[in-house]
Amino acid sequence: MKHHVAVMVLCSLAVVGSALADDLYPPQWRGLDGSTLAAWEFSTSDVNPAVDLENNPYGPSSMTIWTGVGQQWWPEWEGRLGVWPLSGALEAVLFNRPEPLPFKDIQVQITWRPQVPGGFLTVRETMWGATGELINETPLENEWIHSTFLIRLEPNPAMEIVRLDGSVMVDQIVIDTNCIPEPVTLSLLALGALAMLRRRR
Repeated sequence: MKHHVAVMVLCSLAVVGSALADDLYPPQWRGLDGSTLAAWEFSTSDVNPAVDLENNPYGPSSMTIWTGVGQQWWPEWEGRLGVWPLSGALEAVLFNRPEPLPFKDIQVQITWRPQVPGGFLTVRETMWGATGELINETPLENEWIHSTFLIRLEPNPAMEIVRLDGSVMVDQIVIDTNCIPEPVTLSLLALGALAMLRRRR
């Protein structure tokens, strides 16, 4: 039984790894109860692109893209496949754990490049007015940039809208969310784990 579980975990990790070329900083809580995952690679010109990878028991994720005047999706741009120019904006709608909990963390990984010198990217949650904090930035080939932002919402809402703005080109987006249980719930989980350990002994 343990062997089968291990194989399933490895297979799921392989799928995630192969599907997301720039999933450089997956959060430690990915896959835990109360977490969600949605990723887009923009392989078509649809301004409402289908999610490429999703793990969300609470509802389907969706996205809408608004480009600047005269701009369009590029099948290839500066060494990247499927790129959107964002002189406008991009919004992702995400459903999460509906129970009222103390807070929720949203991690957003973006592979992007400025359209013009000095072009920059902003990330925020529009329903609750929270701005993303840049926690990591990694330079990639051909002047592409991988940025990781963190947004914290207090308390935990059942859904949110993550918005990207800026004069930038966007190649890939990976959004993870995690609804944090109340301290009482965490204590019960810890006691349950302790009881299981004692039984094994």
